[in-house]
Amino acid sequence: MENKKTYYLDFKKVNSGKSFEIDIQEFDAIKYQVPQLNKASCSMKVPITVDQMIDKFKTDGWVFSEGEEITCRELLREVNFYTLKHYAKQTHLKSFVATNSVYNFDLFLQNSLQVLTSMIEKFLRTVVVDSLSLSYKQEDAIYDHAQFYLDESFYFSEKGKHRKTAQRRKDIEAIQYSFFKTIEDNKKYPPVAKELNSYGGVSSWVLFDLITFGQLSFFFGKLVTNKKKIVTRALDGMNSSDERITDDLLSSWMNAIRALRNKVSHGMKIYGEPFTVLAKIHDGDKEYLRQVSEWNQNHLGNVLLAMRRIVMCMSLKKQEFWNKKIAEISSQIIDNEYLSATSLGLTEDWIEYFSI
Repeated sequence: MENKKTYYLDFKKVNSGKSFEIDIQEFDAIKYQVPQLNKASCSMKVPITVDQMIDKFKTDGWVFSEGEEITCRELLREVNFYTLKHYAKQTHLKSFVATNSVYNFDLFLQNSLQVLTSMIEKFLRTVVVDSLSLSYKQEDAIYDHAQFYLDESFYFSEKGKHRKTAQRRKDIEAIQYSFFKTIEDNKKYPPVAKELNSYGGVSSWVLFDLITFGQLSFFFGKLVTNKKKIVTRALDGMNSSDERITDDLLSSWMNAIRALRNKVSHGMKIYGEPFTVLAKIHDGDKEYLRQVSEWNQNHLGNVLLAMRRIVMCMSLKKQEFWNKKIAEISSQIIDNEYLSATSLGLTEDWIEYFSI
């Protein structure tokens, strides 16, 4: 009896946003197994009770007043023990008061950054859609102004790094699939349903209001250079500074702000934490950054520099709002003996530079 041959799909290749081919002539079946996380190779940390957590802190040298211990117990029912230990390390003090103070500041900082990154995201969506749709020339185009995002000329050029390589085709297919999936997932949303019923397609101003910041960043990053420059010229026209924004800078800034937005949306630590996704530095900001120790140049200050540059292109009202929010952050740091601007990758007098 002839043995049956089975082709096992590699999970790294299976991505519904990217197409690939399989020659199945020699196989009788195709199988795909959902990847599983590995079992730990050695013993891991064990869960402990709140009483045991308090005992661990005391063993480590912490001293509590009666009221502080009650407050700590209440906090440990809401906050992971190892998260609280992280903030303790940031203070370099074995003190619940200091640790709780830094923890509360980080919550405040996350909320402030959530508001600011959301404001910037909405602004960038608008600038990208308005500038690209208005500049789209339709003489030889097969798409309406409203659906410029479907035109291959936005993603491919005849030569250079944007030519139609296999990898670039896959990247653009992934973008288009993500747009399709967004519309499919929101087809009952009234603005989407109305446009599908009326036009048979969805406009950029409806679609781009629904895509994630990550999708927007990836889309911009994959545009051909002359299309990116349309967006940066639009920003330069609104800029309160005469220092230009290049397409490479904007692409990097969008990605870094996206990553920060994700961090604060998921409650990830900001204070004292190095960032893995960093923004490129504008020439006009390099002198300021040289005042920050090299060890701290990969902290929040890096992304705040990029955010400031974008806010400089926004309305006076939004710039005043920015100034208000960073003044609140600065005030919290100044008024708290356990906090330091350097732990955020900032100079002690950072507020003077970051105010617009």
